Amino acid sequence: MLKVKDKYVNGEFVSRSETFIPEEVCEPIGELINSPTFNDMIYPDNMSEAMKLMINKAKTENVNILFYGDAGTGKTTSAKMIAVETKRHFVYLTGSMGRNKIVQMLLNSKDNSIILIDEIHNLPEKIGEIIYPAIQDNEIYLDGEKKKLNLMFIGTTTEPQELPKPLLARFKLIEFNEPDEEMMKKILLKRCSEEVINPLLNHTLNIRIINNLLDMMKMYGEINKENLIKVFRLKKINIYSGLSDLQDKYLAILKRASKPIGLRSLGLQLRKSEDYIKYEIESDLIRKDFVIITSRGREINPEFKDYGYEQLKKEGDKSHTEKTMTEIELAEEYLKSNPEIKNKFGKRYLELVNFIAQKIVEGVSPECIDWESFGNDCPISESFKNNYLEEL
Repeated sequence: MLKVKDKYVNGEFVSRSETFIPEEVCEPIGELINSPTFNDMIYPDNMSEAMKLMINKAKTENVNILFYGDAGTGKTTSAKMIAVETKRHFVYLTGSMGRNKIVQMLLNSKDNSIILIDEIHNLPEKIGEIIYPAIQDNEIYLDGEKKKLNLMFIGTTTEPQELPKPLLARFKLIEFNEPDEEMMKKILLKRCSEEVINPLLNHTLNIRIINNLLDMMKMYGEINKENLIKVFRLKKINIYSGLSDLQDKYLAILKRASKPIGLRSLGLQLRKSEDYIKYEIESDLIRKDFVIITSRGREINPEFKDYGYEQLKKEGDKSHTEKTMTEIELAEEYLKSNPEIKNKFGKRYLELVNFIAQKIVEGVSPECIDWESFGNDCPISESFKNNYLEEL
């Protein structure tokens, strides 16, 4: 702990000194973790090469690294991976921790540990005098006394421009970009099947959001299409369009506006913070070219076509509503390949075949059918409103 002593002369404050006093019960900080390994990670070729170089260097000496890029791109997970591959103890800090807490954790960290400072741009400026020499020279100065460390530092940030230049200069920089769809499929195939992957990627490419959805599926049991539908219904995500209820509301606000809208105004109307809108709502809308950001604010892309209920309704209201033997045969073939669906609805086999055939006519692949709508006799768009937007 830090003991703070203030000096006063004639009742006026003159100076302050700080002395670090080790706590008697404080055990060395740091744990050996066993996952993820390098083989668990999937990087683009250039990123993979950079990671191998950092791992090899970190096995023999301390090398300070800054991972920067969009939220949910694997920065924190990669820091843990380096700790696993180098067999170093891992210590987690955040930039929002107080000065005394950071000093205490650094001085009590196990020798040769990797110190992760997550969201390092949040470090208060007054902590710089402690952190700068710790990162550059592995030294801390307290009360005029120098204390040596043996630590490696990894920082993560979504806003590298917010870091002071002296701090930025102390790191080797590695940029993390949002993975494309092909890369995301490679990552997710390690955890689930394509029938789950395709709707997930239709919703987002943010691995952090996808991991949260997968974890919610596990709460229902297995990671499968049936539990995916339950989670999407719970989270109010349209399984057909991939848009969440909040994204639909966001787009509706922009459609009604006669001019671009600022982030603050959107936050007030949606009752969400600006950071939540940037990272949780609009990032995928921008990626899908639904939204354009200009110097004046956010606006709908002129080429945007409604991807929500109206488009679904068009699909459901196609004029050719007569089923043919082809659709019925496709439905029967689908049930042969998916006996769990056939068994789920018991003796309603003929009704189920006709239901699937009708959805095929309406333009819906059997893999994307909302089974909650079976027996409700309503079009796709209405089925979505009934089953996905109801209050649970």
